[in-house]
Amino acid sequence: MNVYDYFVKEKNHGGVLTSVMAVQQRTADAVQVSKQTVVRTCAMREIGSDLKRNPYRRSKPRRTDLLENKKIRYLIYDMYANKEHVTLDTLLAVIKLKDLCDLGRTSLFYALKEMGFKFKMTNSRRGSCEQSHVVSMRNVFLRKYIRNLESEVPHDFVFLEETWVFSRGATKRTWQDDRAKNGKRYIIIHAGGRNGFIEGSSLIFSSTNKSFDYHDNMNAELFEKWFEESFLKKLAQPSIIVLDNASYHTRKSEKIPRASSTKEEISNWLKMKNRPFAKVTPDVWNRCVTHTEEIIKDTFNREKIIDDVRALVFTVNTGSDEESDYLSESDNDNDA
Repeated sequence: MNVYDYFVKEKNHGGVLTSVMAVQQRTADAVQVSKQTVVRTCAMREIGSDLKRNPYRRSKPRRTDLLENKKIRYLIYDMYANKEHVTLDTLLAVIKLKDLCDLGRTSLFYALKEMGFKFKMTNSRRGSCEQSHVVSMRNVFLRKYIRNLESEVPHDFVFLEETWVFSRGATKRTWQDDRAKNGKRYIIIHAGGRNGFIEGSSLIFSSTNKSFDYHDNMNAELFEKWFEESFLKKLAQPSIIVLDNASYHTRKSEKIPRASSTKEEISNWLKMKNRPFAKVTPDVWNRCVTHTEEIIKDTFNREKIIDDVRALVFTVNTGSDEESDYLSESDNDNDA
């Protein structure tokens, strides 16, 4: 198109734009390159050299050392702790901001692959499990777990869990009709350890809640009844029970009033705790409001006085004769 545009310009001009004797310059103007490029290309053709363009050689990614990998790893963990999205762009921006190391996007990609990181769909559950307080609790559990195994008389671990199943069973993948129902859903609770399931401790009941989450079919009363009557009585020896943090596994024995609680709920709780409280009359409330207004006015007046104080300016003349004489006299007195 450059050559075509050049000939169009010559047509509109009514003649050649460059002398026909200046072949190399005219060629350079037509193809929109420098004359030196035309000269070099002609010379290469005369000596029989290949005129193909050299392929673009991409520079090799820079390999990071162990110290840089350690800094990048800790930086990723900090970003997860701060609930930030970790991508190549966001990570590279933080690295440049903190001046950790000099890396490009491709070099950072290979460094992450070498450290064992993978770029895949975000798992929100996994992110929750890696929060600092959860990691701390997990470490405490693992220490207690190992301490029990290494003790002289280790206790057996018993794990309990809940799950669900449809009356027709389930397979991984099937041809399905969304209009057809899956049948009745059953909730299953069971516990077991190294010797298998604990006999007689299972609980199976049909679900009456249409919620997708089977946890909605459980509550603290039902779980506590099964735990005390069907599970604990079946344990043959002292054991360590391991369970997750489902809402119905732990509950407060007493409901403490919140800021959103009603006046009646708070007063009933205080009466139950034998905490006397006086009734606030309109006169008492009015005095409280008046006292608060006086405090606000008094504070405002004090702040206003501070703002009205004019700045005191001290002028210090450094290097003056009087100051030098004074310092000399002081030095003589000290020597004496």
